[in-house]
Amino acid sequence: MGGNPLIGALRRTRLFRAASRRVVRSLKLNVRTEGDNRTVLCAEFGTFQPATVALTRVTDPSDCRCGFWLHAMSVAPPFRRMGIGTWLCRQALDMAARMGAESVLLTVGEDNAAAAGLYTKLGFERLPSDGPLMPELRRLESIAGKPYAAMRVRVGPRTRDEA
Repeated sequence: MGGNPLIGALRRTRLFRAASRRVVRSLKLNVRTEGDNRTVLCAEFGTFQPATVALTRVTDPSDCRCGFWLHAMSVAPPFRRMGIGTWLCRQALDMAARMGAESVLLTVGEDNAAAAGLYTKLGFERLPSDGPLMPELRRLESIAGKPYAAMRVRVGPRTRDEA
């Protein structure tokens, strides 16, 4: 994880975990819609927004990205490892299910172990890099200069073929 070892030790204490639970219990959700297919969810702690995430729906069936996407996840550094990102992602996944999504997709940089760990904990599974999302992964890699992985989690009812 890197960073200051003293801060890492502090984050493992019982006091930090108790304070983190209090912060998460006091969070409020602020939701704003941007256009027809994008919703931004913000965690609010008093007047501060320590975390945001976007939920986007791509509706063009000919687009390899067709479906619901979780992206632009951000947690302010002082609020990391407190459970705020988990809470906010769960809110977004619940919202996607209420909007009719069967699953939610995302991409994550291969070097972002903290985010990949969070998504795995939430039930996301890695998709093959040579699958239908390969063009999107290659596009991201060409922009960022690093490899990306695609992940998916089921949020809605299963189809007959999956039962």
